[in-house]
Amino acid sequence: MNGKNSAAKCIAFYSSPTKSYNYFYPCTSHFHSICEKSLQSFRQWMD
Repeated sequence: MNGKNSAAKCIAFYSSPTKSYNYFYPCTSHFHSICEKSLQSFRQWMD
């Protein structure tokens, strides 16, 4: 099962010419990812 829950709060994005999807997983896993940020933090990052 893939979906955000209390354990899986980080997200990885996979993209290829034929398929793309987001995958939620525990932030303690050592993947290259964008971890959960508050909307305010995201806005500051975009400025």
